[in-house]
Order: sequence, then C-alpha cells, then structure tokens
Amino acid sequence: PFWAMIYAKALVPGDMSKGLIAVIEDITSQRIAAQALRQSERLNRTIIDQTADGFLLVDAGLRICDVNRSFTRLLGFTRENLIGRRPDELWPENAPHIFPNNLLELIDKPQAPIDLELSNAEGNTHPFLVNSGVVLDDQHAIEHAYAFFTDITVLKKIETHLVEAKEAAES
Repeated sequence: PFWAMIYAKALVPGDMSKGLIAVIEDITSQRIAAQALRQSERLNRTIIDQTADGFLLVDAGLRICDVNRSFTRLLGFTRENLIGRRPDELWPENAPHIFPNNLLELIDKPQAPIDLELSNAEGNTHPFLVNSGVVLDDQHAIEHAYAFFTDITVLKKIETHLVEAKEAAES
C-alpha cells in the first residue's frame, strides 16, 4: 500500500462514456514528511507549553507573537494583552538586555543567562534569569527572537539568608 494522488480527465470533455485518462502519483514520501513535521511541531509546542519557565517569542520587528502559560502565570499578564506589544512597553529599562534593538547582536552572543528584575502586571518586581536567542530563516535573516524566563525568587531569598548568616557569623 502507498499514498497516491490521482489526476483524471475525460478523453472527450463532458463525455465520460468515451473514457478517461488517469495519472497516479505516489505521494507516500510527502505524507510521511508532513506527518513527521506535525509530530515535531506537536513535540516542540508541548515542551514550550509545559515547561515551568516562561517563554516569550517576538518577530523581527520586536512585536510579541507568542507566550506560554508559564509566562502569563509568572508575570500576571494575559496572552491577549501581550500579543502585538513590544517588550520595551513592559520593561522600558530591561527590554534591551533581553532583546537588543539590533537583534543581530544575539546571533554571536554567548548563551549565558542574565539576572534581571522584571515588573509583573501589578508593577511588583521579581528576579528572573533570562536566556534569549534568535531563529534564522533559510537565508539566515532573523525571523524571530525568543527568551526563556526562570523565576529565581526562592534562590534570591536563600542567597539573602546566606549573606545575613555569614555577616552574623563574622561579627
């Protein structure tokens, strides 16, 4: 068995009784490739949606085009309020550290997360480790940029307690 596309045409237009000509094309490889692509897209979407880290995707014009549930949970914004906006509208001072105005700077940037305080929807700040990068198209032009946001509030509290304990022990 194989997948096929059948093209048929009447020998005499409008009169099928005179016969028809048919061409059968094996499209099994295209169907398998399409199925593999759908599985890959589903896998990637599942990972993005189920990670505890926030995920933000911007287009080449720095407009937000996607976020995951964790991003909305961590920062209190709704997806609807984010799509189409620019990160510098949310965090005027910190957005350039995440997505520089010239996204080309992200291409050769070492993959080291940065520690930032970001405001949530209510205006309260929380510490995050942010790691960003770009997605290139077939011509190596920037198509999108993305960032992952890891909430480090608990780690910062532990760090504060350790510093306080160290200072108390030294005095």
